Amino acid sequence: MNKLAGPICKGVLFSPDEEPAPLALPIFPFLLQFCGLMLALFLYGSQSLLPSRLELEVAETLAGRGGARPAFQPDDYVEWEVSPCYGYCPTYRVRLDRQGDVEYQGLFHTCKTGVHRRQIDIRQAEAVLAAADIALRGAVQEELVIDASSAAVTARVAGRTRQLDVSLSLTASQVQVTRFLRDGAKIVLDPGWLPVWSLTEAAYCVGTAGERIPYDPRLADSQP
Repeated sequence: MNKLAGPICKGVLFSPDEEPAPLALPIFPFLLQFCGLMLALFLYGSQSLLPSRLELEVAETLAGRGGARPAFQPDDYVEWEVSPCYGYCPTYRVRLDRQGDVEYQGLFHTCKTGVHRRQIDIRQAEAVLAAADIALRGAVQEELVIDASSAAVTARVAGRTRQLDVSLSLTASQVQVTRFLRDGAKIVLDPGWLPVWSLTEAAYCVGTAGERIPYDPRLADSQP
């Protein structure tokens, strides 16, 4: 039997009769980074600002067709808090009110930690509020995936308060809610607050002048 017919391990040929040495790879840290990257790509990858079906529903709602436009109130708001995972998942809280005031608190693995504020256009704020209300409408609380990041979402729109805890795994069943979180974050949050992930280049943060700043999740928590 040809001794060169065996598999290749660590760049060395060995025969099928020989026992290869065990691979000494840092599997666990690699898995942590991989899981964090997959979640970040799922949430913050380059996607459209609103899912097509949700975008249409929001447009119909804001146009008031069929009397569907919400009777927005001054104390309407939406807030969500993203929990940690076993990798480098961005962990943060954000709250948006009807006036367009945004309050963000970066906790771990974000470009900016601590409390930061900004303001968005009131029409954008109403669109996000309507999107949150539609996404949460009829959603049923399900068991969370233990090893994945999750988000606690609360929205008060036109006097109705809806709340849901949703897993942010790639197999999440609450698609409308997870898409709202992904696309809502792009509208509500400042581009410099969360890292930008890509399959084709290293993760980076966006500076105040729009420059790209290399992102290292192990060091990010020290950035003010």
